[in-house]
Amino acid sequence: MPAELLLQSEYREFDALHYSKIKIVDSSPWELIQERRPESKAMIMGTGVDMLLTTPDEWDKKFYVFEFTLPSQTTKFGKLVKMVYDSQDYSNEFIAVAYEALEMKQIKLEKVIQDFEPYRDLLILKREEQEKGKYVITNEENIKINRAVYDLQTHPFTAKYFTQAKGIEILYQTPIVYEHEIYEPEWQNPNGEVIGKRTNIQLKALIDLIYIDHNNKVIEPKDIKTTSVIDSFYKSILDYRYDIQNVIYFKAVKLYFSKLYPDYTFNKFEFLCADFSQPGKIKKFVLPEFFSYMGEDMDLSFEDWVTKSGRKMKGVNTLIKNYLWHIETGNYDYTKEIYDNNGTIFLEL
Repeated sequence: MPAELLLQSEYREFDALHYSKIKIVDSSPWELIQERRPESKAMIMGTGVDMLLTTPDEWDKKFYVFEFTLPSQTTKFGKLVKMVYDSQDYSNEFIAVAYEALEMKQIKLEKVIQDFEPYRDLLILKREEQEKGKYVITNEENIKINRAVYDLQTHPFTAKYFTQAKGIEILYQTPIVYEHEIYEPEWQNPNGEVIGKRTNIQLKALIDLIYIDHNNKVIEPKDIKTTSVIDSFYKSILDYRYDIQNVIYFKAVKLYFSKLYPDYTFNKFEFLCADFSQPGKIKKFVLPEFFSYMGEDMDLSFEDWVTKSGRKMKGVNTLIKNYLWHIETGNYDYTKEIYDNNGTIFLEL
């Protein structure tokens, strides 16, 4: 199938492989069959920045700012408040259970119940918002999110990507699905022809931002990232395998938009990054040409590669094949490589 647009509302449920699933194949394949892990605070804050920049009308449906300060969990009383919240039992009876568990004998139980009372309704409110499917964030986190949004919208490095102008089209949260083929040579016949196996699989991508300059006939795909250590983003690229995202997303954009604009040029995929810990600091990151290959055979970018320090990295094709192996065999406790080596791990020091 050619590259096609999906509705944003159907993207999540559309049955196709995507970056988030592929990246765990080589590190934690058991997550393929586990319930989705709770998102970290950093991921939630990154989602908040994405949403305010690209789909701001959705913010109130997904985020709730909890403006009240709860007791610090470094104190026993703060730990008790958290225990009560986690249990969802706000009764005095459970407070007594938590009181005993935390050995708070130096304070009378009656005093603890009295001190807890102002937090009871607040915790219930917080839980109700979470049960609506919302991310509950603190006021401080909300300030950081809004500052990162402001920085990306106004910094001279990135402001143009959020500014409408004549001849400029800016697309946010564009969902694209396409068919990707993996070819595996298997044998060579007497005539010298290589016979192989072809596997077709659907991939999907949700691109944060596509900047189309109709004046100069240039298309620029972008992804928005946030961090607390922007100067170490290179490490994040490897840790979170953003190279996989780069490859899958760039091919999606090129396949779909080259049909619409056959004479347009595509710039390399770019990550726009804001730093929560350093307000006002913005950087843009571009991976080497290999990951946004401009030639006819875009699938070269899907092959294995080696870092500048010599670390061997599995490419998208290898990870997809390993994913299919896990599905076919039902083996998820270890990576395919560990199974192939009968449990042996060969360390590279």
